Amino acid sequence: MKQTYKTIIKDVDQNDSNYCTVLAVAIAMDLPFKKVQKGFFELGRKRNRGFYFFRNFKDVAEKFNIKYEIIAEHQFEVKERYFTSLTANNCTEYLDLDTYILGCRGHVFAVKNGKVEDWTKGRKHQVKQVYRIINKKPKVKALNSWDSGFDLSKY
Repeated sequence: MKQTYKTIIKDVDQNDSNYCTVLAVAIAMDLPFKKVQKGFFELGRKRNRGFYFFRNFKDVAEKFNIKYEIIAEHQFEVKERYFTSLTANNCTEYLDLDTYILGCRGHVFAVKNGKVEDWTKGRKHQVKQVYRIINKKPKVKALNSWDSGFDLSKY
């Protein structure tokens, strides 16, 4: 199931707001929005309230089995690593095609396959945190002749 900002936003409960953290995790992990929203409620998020995402990221990662790598936790680390300020507008130029959860002041958004999946796309919100989501490797057909199952004795 491919999750994008546009597909999820159509199904969002209209009785909730300030759910950027829920949206970012649902997109990054390809999980249903309702399941992620329920998980965040169990972690202490209240309806129509935000969630201190990066303060509680270990709990979120444990809840949704997220494997991650911290690239930058502060804005000066972002500038030090990329030699410029990342924004929602230019972050795709500096990040590879992996999945990321990025934080800016009071907001969290996902970058997946080189696209910003959020309403901040094209805006100049400065990125302060960068977390790379490490997905399970896709199953690829074995290329090693020993594991391929083909009879190579004829050649």
